[in-house]
Amino acid sequence: MRIAEISSKMKHINPVFIVGEARSGTSVLYRTLQKHSSFRPKEINLVESRILSYSSKTHLLRNSDQSNPFRYMLNDQFQFEQFLASIKNIQRIHQLLWPSINFKLSNWSLWWWSLNLNHLVLRSFFYFSKKARSAMRIIEKTPKTLGYSSNLKLSFPNCKLLYIYRHPIDVYTSYIRRGQVESQKNWLKPNPNTFCRMYKRDLDLALKFQSKMKESLLLIKYEDFTQNTENEFFKICTFIEEPLEKEAIIEKNPNLEKWKPDPHLFGSITSKTKNWRDYASLEDAKYIENELSSMMEKLSYERYSAHHSSK
Repeated sequence: MRIAEISSKMKHINPVFIVGEARSGTSVLYRTLQKHSSFRPKEINLVESRILSYSSKTHLLRNSDQSNPFRYMLNDQFQFEQFLASIKNIQRIHQLLWPSINFKLSNWSLWWWSLNLNHLVLRSFFYFSKKARSAMRIIEKTPKTLGYSSNLKLSFPNCKLLYIYRHPIDVYTSYIRRGQVESQKNWLKPNPNTFCRMYKRDLDLALKFQSKMKESLLLIKYEDFTQNTENEFFKICTFIEEPLEKEAIIEKNPNLEKWKPDPHLFGSITSKTKNWRDYASLEDAKYIENELSSMMEKLSYERYSAHHSSK
């Protein structure tokens, strides 16, 4: 099928994208929605496609075992090769247009991003992904995609975006805990100052986007989702226009040993996954809560540090 036909076919579908916040429960939400009959793939697959990281540099796309887009397609070589064949002319264009400069311009300008035909690439990628995954409806999770929310809306005007957020101290200590297991990954080791900038930047961006397009983005409070799961999942299903399926929130075979970096990912949904004091000093907690005080007040979060002394 030609790229124009695919684009026409896919433009009006309604995929769901989980766009943030990192270390805030995105994977648990992703896993839960994949158990819903509308999104269920041939096998539960928590891979982030990261397809938007290839914007305007699609010539780098390969069907290797290490490629996130390929793994998102459940390593279906046939469908992935069909996808590559559909965008081969766009790949040639991206390779010829000074790739590094073109990529920067695409990140800066939605108009330039569209001129590079990236919206056609996205539609084609999810067209063949849907075939590879054998799902009725597309669900994808990449927290860093938040910055591309307008790009997603341009590509799929009917898409739904889910932004899950969490108490900043729990997010910060989640970074630290995972960083202790995957010590080679520097992004898992933010200092308190860097973390505060990231947390505020991303949440401000989500609030700004929602204020403009309330019908397209739903804010989900992690604590509500894990403590009052059925009611919150009903709200999510209503927003994405799906019937509530209670079985999706039940983990029939919990396994806390399946994935060492995040032992609770394949367990039952629970609000308490760690003691923050095991991963952060009281001084760091106070610093973070002071820096994010206005944001925490807006989100109705109490200060953890207020209940602990330095002794």
